[in-house]
Amino acid sequence: GVMESCGEVCGGALGEVGAIATTSSAGALVEIYRKLGFASTFHILLSSLDFGTDVLFVTHAAASSFAFAASLAVLCTTVVLNLVAVLAAMCCTPAFDTERFANDGCIYALVATLAVTNAQLIELLPFECKIHDKVYFPSHRLLAFALVCSSFEDVAQLCVQLPYLAAVGASDITVLSVVFSSLALVHRLFARCIHLTRRRASGAGRLVPSGQPAS
Repeated sequence: GVMESCGEVCGGALGEVGAIATTSSAGALVEIYRKLGFASTFHILLSSLDFGTDVLFVTHAAASSFAFAASLAVLCTTVVLNLVAVLAAMCCTPAFDTERFANDGCIYALVATLAVTNAQLIELLPFECKIHDKVYFPSHRLLAFALVCSSFEDVAQLCVQLPYLAAVGASDITVLSVVFSSLALVHRLFARCIHLTRRRASGAGRLVPSGQPAS
């Protein structure tokens, strides 16, 4: 029907975007590891797999009008919110280091592109100061907005995927999407809890100079 045709077209387009993002990330992992360290490389890889499997789920759920429409709406909303966060970080943040961005343009351009799929990757962009030794965002407000954007995507996708899994049954794509959405959400919240605990323990309350994120 019309919904299935629309699903095939939109799913194919999203599949191309996801494939490009995942392939580009995989091709640059060695250089990113050399420049930014293991933790940043792992963060990018997990984010790419999370977004890629969510895109695959949209194409897989085209037979179900509700699951397709809901998951597609979540992805589109997430990309728009993440884009706002990236533009705010790069254009409206005085601490953004344009010189360092220009010097390593290829890496940071890739990071900025991938940050449109996961706003948490904004912390891998170059900033002259950060809110904590282990939190590379230049402001608490930007950190909170990025965390809300990323968590919204994972939680909303799980709210669509789990009922679909229960109603239709398990498939490789659905299970992978659920697994990576869950891993991304747990990793993000766990990492932020650790950083918040360290910040309170150290009594840090001011911006500190920023360098390259290290593993």
